[in-house]
Amino acid sequence: MSLQQRPVPQTLCGALQKEPNCKCLVLSVLIYGCLAAVTWCRCANVTKVAFMGMLYLVYLVECYHSPIRIDLLHAESQDSVLSKISQLKSAQPTIWWKAVSYHYVRRKRQITRYRNGDNYTTTQVYYERINTHAATSFYYYDYCGVKDISKELILDPKVPITKVNLSKGFAFSNMRSATEFEEARSRFFAEQVRQIAS
Repeated sequence: MSLQQRPVPQTLCGALQKEPNCKCLVLSVLIYGCLAAVTWCRCANVTKVAFMGMLYLVYLVECYHSPIRIDLLHAESQDSVLSKISQLKSAQPTIWWKAVSYHYVRRKRQITRYRNGDNYTTTQVYYERINTHAATSFYYYDYCGVKDISKELILDPKVPITKVNLSKGFAFSNMRSATEFEEARSRFFAEQVRQIAS
């Protein structure tokens, strides 16, 4: 089992699937199509050149608002990313539960609508969520101990870092710890049910 982890490079198809960049791609194809049409017509018609100029301006606006450009603008240095990841690794983990009791209340409101230039008032029925009780509890695992099993991150110095995806989870080293955790969790939620019922 390897104790190192490397970043996953992003491919063009993956970027097109995850990011809404199809508009930029379509505009690029339109620009190249306009260039081909203008070359084919030998710049004889001024309106085609003006149309191409307008498309190019739209293309520049799309490129300026491109999510990839914005991500690259906010790229972090590798040292800062590695220091933040080491801070996360050294931070004391917290396991907590939250119980929220709620119900829905049926309410009515008057709204004004417009049809064919006339306005009329109708009654709209909607449901609003009301939280009646909320409680939080922490699991104290000090006697069990904690071990971080995440892999060491190896970065390529040539590639800027724009996004870091983290995942977290926990596992128990023995059955006794798992049983105590489940008992504490069940006890917390049972107490909340008793408080609501009383």
